[in-house]
Amino acid sequence: AVVSTQSGHYGRGSKSGFVVPAAEIASKDEQYRIRVLTNQPGVHVYSGNFLDESKGKGGAVYGKHGGIALEAQNFPNAVNVPAFPSCILPEGEEYKRNITFSFCF
Repeated sequence: AVVSTQSGHYGRGSKSGFVVPAAEIASKDEQYRIRVLTNQPGVHVYSGNFLDESKGKGGAVYGKHGGIALEAQNFPNAVNVPAFPSCILPEGEEYKRNITFSFCF
């Protein structure tokens, strides 16, 4: 799979109302594509590196790289890194997370 990200202004954590292209994954032949739009400052990509013949629903078996997950979220350890967008929600404020997944076949 090909993974690409697009830099942009993501605002400051929960106060951001922007929904921007955050990540796109395509098959090698680019026949299949998943795009993530979000107001979150980061996207965590899990590529199944540690899957080891795990048994799934209906007896399916998942080997290394047998799946992928895109998780829109704040940056890991953001509470301790001043350069990262704040992940602290001030008392009285509302948290809204917008995430849109689009699938092209």
